[in-house]
Amino acid sequence: MHIYNDLLLKFPKEEKYELASQVKRAAYSISLNIVEGCGRFSDKDFVRFLDMALGSAQEVEYCLLLAFDLNYLNNFDFQLSNKKIGEVKATLIALIKSIRLKEESKKQETESEKMQSKKLIALNKNNILMLWVFSLRH
Repeated sequence: MHIYNDLLLKFPKEEKYELASQVKRAAYSISLNIVEGCGRFSDKDFVRFLDMALGSAQEVEYCLLLAFDLNYLNNFDFQLSNKKIGEVKATLIALIKSIRLKEESKKQETESEKMQSKKLIALNKNNILMLWVFSLRH
């Protein structure tokens, strides 16, 4: 919500359908890709959507840098936003790595280890959704 309620309001009106719109689309895309990936039935598909969410987070990050360079954002707003998007990126990267490591070691796991890994992935999916919701509220 920080992006929508605070930052985009500071953009000039002529950017409403340009850069501001691009920031909105990229920010929406982060959460939409996470949610869509959660609905997939394989970890490989889930990771593919997490990768797309990460790409969208990087797009938001660059758009905010561009807005700062164009003097649409002051240093405080830019630093705060950059920190938040950095946290989202770090969480996505950690989740992607944990799933990929799980996939690599999948052949060596026993049946009980497989169940434990599935529970961990389910918890990670819930954690990333909670992080996203938290970031929208703050």
